[in-house]
Amino acid sequence: MKKLTKTTKSAILKRRSYMKKWQQKFRSSSSSSMNECKQFLGKGSFGSVYFVRRKPSNTDGFPAEMAVKTAKLSEASTLKYEKQLLSKYLAASPYVIRCYGDQETEEEEDFDEYSSNAVINNNGQKIYNLFLEFCSGGSLNDHIKKSVNGLLPWQVRSFTRDIVRGLVYIHSQGIVHCDIKPDNILLVPAGMDHDGSFVAKLADFGLAKNLLVEDEESPCLIGSCRYMSPELVKDKLLTFTADIWALGCVVVEMMSGKPAWGYGLGREELLNRIGYSSQVPETPNNVSDDAKDFVSRCFNRSDILRWSAQELLRHPFLAEDEYDEADFFCGDL
Repeated sequence: MKKLTKTTKSAILKRRSYMKKWQQKFRSSSSSSMNECKQFLGKGSFGSVYFVRRKPSNTDGFPAEMAVKTAKLSEASTLKYEKQLLSKYLAASPYVIRCYGDQETEEEEDFDEYSSNAVINNNGQKIYNLFLEFCSGGSLNDHIKKSVNGLLPWQVRSFTRDIVRGLVYIHSQGIVHCDIKPDNILLVPAGMDHDGSFVAKLADFGLAKNLLVEDEESPCLIGSCRYMSPELVKDKLLTFTADIWALGCVVVEMMSGKPAWGYGLGREELLNRIGYSSQVPETPNNVSDDAKDFVSRCFNRSDILRWSAQELLRHPFLAEDEYDEADFFCGDL
């Protein structure tokens, strides 16, 4: 058997030490005590995300499994804002990710998730933890990437319907998501006896705008460039219609397996095309008239004429009745 080097042994011991101490952060008498850190899920500008499993005996109202977003308390303003929105305004829809609460803990050490190195600081910094619903189906982007030429027709309709229902709800609460894209659509199994289908939920509200207390004008471009609307790029106007344009981009991506506006465009060229041309993202030719019409309602370059989420929910493309593939595709498949 190959012997481990001292460096490898040290890295393994440090990693185990980190995992043990991370678990201990949540083992307390508080209502949010945890049992085990199961998996590192990802890292973003706000901090890191972990999957955690709680003790089966816990009876404090928290689920057995959760996703935990963590950041240094001094850098946690985005997470705190997201918590406020989810708890105060967006707690009543099955199409929006659930928030279970938050907690501040003492930092034991920093961990580089992309290597085997754990760097112990012991500097006593505070950590902010946001407890969210764990979506075991991953992101919509994960599913699109695994597809060959886009998702199956029934999946496109089902996920689009869920997303639109989520948008109807958050817009009714005065909230613009501002960053609708496949990465921010998370999937959960449709039920205990699900047949492999998922429910799509809106997630990641760190960039969201509350129009009940904020102005429609934006001081800067907000969101992911590829999904930005013409009025945001050109006029710095950020309203509910921006989410609808981004929805259209997501639907096209689900249909084709390719991002809206295709590949190869630099940021400046992409922004010019979005804000200062007459073009819209291309819809696949082999989809039904209903599908094309739905996307066209999202891609009206005039934000005044663009359909609302409530109007889109009544579109024939989102009808609850089952479609055959022939109802979705036409021409050569």
